[in-house]
Amino acid sequence: MKRLTLLLLGIISLSTYQTNAHTRLTAAMPTDSAISSTSPEEIVLKFSTKVRLLSVQLRDADGTVIKLGLIPEKTQMEFSLPILVELTPGEYLATWRAVGADMHAVSGDLSFTVASREAAVSP
Repeated sequence: MKRLTLLLLGIISLSTYQTNAHTRLTAAMPTDSAISSTSPEEIVLKFSTKVRLLSVQLRDADGTVIKLGLIPEKTQMEFSLPILVELTPGEYLATWRAVGADMHAVSGDLSFTVASREAAVSP
């Protein structure tokens, strides 16, 4: 019985370690659901481990793709992609896809709003 208990604890510990070992997004700028009165100059993505960023796409509420700077080819934990145009007031969605050192693909999105200056200062 004692041997079975130790075996089960080992399996649980291993599965917990594997779950925590997967790459995840730890921070982003703009943050998800952010509202800003100014157009952000860049999208910053920070990951828990080094990744190869495969794609990042920014779209406005109409689905129009907004031009971003080039994605670096090397693996790293933090990426900064310049937004090459000034964003007009409205809602935006950034989607990303990366592959970690463990060869698992991860992806996600974040939305943010650029508010008109009048809307940003009104109560």
